[in-house]
Amino acid sequence: MSDLPPVQRAFTVRSVALGVGLVALFAIAAPVNDWMVGNTYLYCHYLPPGVLMVVLTLALVVNPLLGRRRFASGEMVVAVAMLLALGGVCSNGFARLWTQMASGPARRLPASAGLEAIAPRDGPAQLPAGFFIGVPTDRPIDANDPEHRLVIDGFHDGLRADPRVEHRALVTWRDAAGVQRTQPALGGAVARQTPPGTFLDLDAAPGLALVGLRPGDSTVVAGATLTVVAVEPPGIPWHAWWPAFLRWLPLIAGALVALIAIAALVRDQWVVHERLPYPIADFLYGFLKDPDPGRRLPPILCSRLFWIGVAVAAVILGSQGLEKMGLLPVSITTQISLHKAADTPELKNVFQWWAVFGPRLFLSIAALTFFLPLDLGFSLWFFFLLTGFSYYVLRLAGVPIERADAAPAGVGGFAMQALLILWLGRTHYLGAIKAALGLGRPELRPVAPYVWALFAGVAAIGLTLVAAGARPDHAALAVIAFLGFTLVLARLVAEAGIPFVQMPIGWFVSQTVFSLTGFAVPVAALAPLMLIGLGLLPDSRENLLPYAVQAEYLGHRAGVPRRRLSLAMAMVAIGGAAACAAVMIAIYYRHEHVTDTWPLDTLMGNNIEPLARGAAGQDGAVYGRAWLAYGVGALLVGIVGVGRMLFAWWPLHPLGLLIVPAFSTWLIWGSFLVGWAAKAAVMRYGGVGVYQRVKPFAAGLIAGEAAMAALFLIVGLVRYALGHGVSGLPRFLPG
Repeated sequence: MSDLPPVQRAFTVRSVALGVGLVALFAIAAPVNDWMVGNTYLYCHYLPPGVLMVVLTLALVVNPLLGRRRFASGEMVVAVAMLLALGGVCSNGFARLWTQMASGPARRLPASAGLEAIAPRDGPAQLPAGFFIGVPTDRPIDANDPEHRLVIDGFHDGLRADPRVEHRALVTWRDAAGVQRTQPALGGAVARQTPPGTFLDLDAAPGLALVGLRPGDSTVVAGATLTVVAVEPPGIPWHAWWPAFLRWLPLIAGALVALIAIAALVRDQWVVHERLPYPIADFLYGFLKDPDPGRRLPPILCSRLFWIGVAVAAVILGSQGLEKMGLLPVSITTQISLHKAADTPELKNVFQWWAVFGPRLFLSIAALTFFLPLDLGFSLWFFFLLTGFSYYVLRLAGVPIERADAAPAGVGGFAMQALLILWLGRTHYLGAIKAALGLGRPELRPVAPYVWALFAGVAAIGLTLVAAGARPDHAALAVIAFLGFTLVLARLVAEAGIPFVQMPIGWFVSQTVFSLTGFAVPVAALAPLMLIGLGLLPDSRENLLPYAVQAEYLGHRAGVPRRRLSLAMAMVAIGGAAACAAVMIAIYYRHEHVTDTWPLDTLMGNNIEPLARGAAGQDGAVYGRAWLAYGVGALLVGIVGVGRMLFAWWPLHPLGLLIVPAFSTWLIWGSFLVGWAAKAAVMRYGGVGVYQRVKPFAAGLIAGEAAMAALFLIVGLVRYALGHGVSGLPRFLPG
């Protein structure tokens, strides 16, 4: 605690105004850019190009122009922390997935077979009431009902732009006597539940004869001519969405508050006591630092090697971008492909052989690895290759090991790593709990409110699950799994500095929870547990906790008041979740060309289908095998983790094991290898002095790659605004 910097000027009117303005801009820009334009993502991982673009603009343009009135480092940290908090909810972290998950069952269940345990043909779906749009509680889902076609099909396919008489349109028509009427048009179940005479009934005369007509069209009913005068097409059916969002809100808000509280609780332990390197946040802080006396730019921007690194990245990646756009005949490659030589039945036994024999170089990831301790940098690529060739040897020996076994083994490793994290910080965390109870060391009392915030968030999640029908013990298991996963994700970012990091691919949180609870209780009591995997942790590329942990580090370095910082992030996250979900809903209803099938595939493949198969007794062997894999993964991480704690000479790091089953690792392992090899060579032949002098060059590579990604992102937006597509534009960063 003695390492805490003095509190500096941070929460000023202009810093808050800057943060609020940027958050409002990104809350609209991120969903539109990512899913309507289809451009390079503004976030997508934990070194988000959109945020880095803001940081560079502040450091290179805004502050030099302001001179003596420049933003102080604490003021800029406030704005950046608010943007990082938004990153956990604005796109992949929440808004993109939740909108599709909430409407997905009504879209997929009617057309899916083998799901009778969840969606019986003659009864209502066994899903928590009110959480899923278009899923009635008293009857089966009717895909032909007009309300379903408007709310569900309209979301996934887009609303028709041409005005015609249809469900929930406002119709003006004239009868044979010349009497003109204006009424809302309703059909199906909604019409049957609405008082007659207050609407145009599309299921009976005269409304039935008007269905599909456009303004100016006429039809004859019982010898009388009816004419459609005007039609106001149905708008976005917000009436179907806001009740569902309110039903989710305690779960969402509880989770976000709990994650903000965890970020604050681990701050002193990770920053001060364990001294984790925080490579990404430390890199960002280099641009937020106050300049040296007599300078206008932060020290990193005054380094010649930094700009050389930027230039190298610009030349390499610029050539690739120009080639992809057809403006250059060749480019400087950053990928080696040995796929043809390795395309044999024997070598295809290697775990993820296509990735092993096709390493790629991402400059920013290699440069971040250059900042890591050598044992950690080595482990990040070594364990992936070791796993690959272990699969090769075991399969040739006849051992029935499958590629799918790696994911549950990774889950077991995550569980063990969460326990190791808690064990390492047990004194601090127990002290914080005692401080919350008015006991223990006085210096820990500032973190006591975060303990209560964590308890409140956990209670909100658990009580929501129980109210939806889950058993209390099952709800507790789901909350523990959720928080454990996210804690390890945050540790991977804080310690290993991996921008693109994910949970084990192919075995998601819902399957983990089902393996813990079993299927002996009714489906209606298990289905609420899916809410964790659907709304809170469906895509780990943009999770609030890793972003918040980085923001806490920046706040520590700049001396920003921690409670104000946490409150600002919580407000941004909760408000941003609602705002960005609304933007996503508007995008999908208004733009027919939006195609995004992965969320619905995840909804079915990793949530609903495992529950249906388990309830039908079809997945017993799968979950039995998963428990074996859990044990193997936990044992390996435990051995490596304990060895690292006990022996100073221990050469391996457990975080390298955790990332093996993640899709992100399969793309970036070659970058880990290059970054580790570069640092090893510099330390061996140049020593610490040379290493310190070379670090600005590595930082320049990171900034250069992010700058090129941002440049082509802007090119994509300009092309879209001019009526051109964004196809053919490069995306340099993984994910």
